[in-house]
Amino acid sequence: MAGLAGQLPVLIGVVVGAASTYLATAATERLRWRRRTQVRWDEQRAIAYTEYGHAVSRCVAVARRRGVGHFPHPLTFDEGRAELSIAEGEGEVRWESILRPVGGVGGCWRRLGGALV
Repeated sequence: MAGLAGQLPVLIGVVVGAASTYLATAATERLRWRRRTQVRWDEQRAIAYTEYGHAVSRCVAVARRRGVGHFPHPLTFDEGRAELSIAEGEGEVRWESILRPVGGVGGCWRRLGGALV
């Protein structure tokens, strides 16, 4: 019994050391994972904003060709409406990709905005 009582502090020290090492490693890995995830979301967000900007540019280009400003080959009303419909659909898809991390409410916001205008 005396031998076990003498080794008990050593065993407790080993258990405490192993537990503290595990907790420190788990916390470090969790922080590392959060950083990598944040960087990945930032990259995806930048791509989504760029794509949405291109969709808005396309809507503006169609409007310019329809007669807003000076353009050498204007579109007819039907051609402009068809192209603008396609461009708006593309813009809505890009808008959804921007708002997806928020909860996928892009379409609701877009329809609400359209209803208010």
